[in-house]
Amino acid sequence: MTLPLRSNTLDAMPAEVAGCLLVANVSGGKDSTALMLALREADLPFRAVFADTGWEAPETYRYLDTLRSKIGPIDVVGVEGGMVARAVNRARGRAQASHVRACRRANQARAAACARARS
Repeated sequence: MTLPLRSNTLDAMPAEVAGCLLVANVSGGKDSTALMLALREADLPFRAVFADTGWEAPETYRYLDTLRSKIGPIDVVGVEGGMVARAVNRARGRAQASHVRACRRANQARAAACARARS
């Protein structure tokens, strides 16, 4: 559904979403900047949220600071340490699981060899 920007008042909001919190997903790109500007110009209250992956270019963070100073607050959400930390932790978990499986197989092979030697 598109918001018809008939006027710069709250009555421009469709009845279906009146009273709902509008959330603008801010990436630091042209489209999310245009969205924030359109919401502000329409005088529609909204919450701007940036999902920080930890992989953003330094210029993106500087631009977000510019948006904050010109348009308003931007909340930041993400995992502690960013997506990089999450990916590393996941990779470590897979590596540890692989190591455990390899050790288990080796131990099973040793146990089988011992059992054959005893019989």
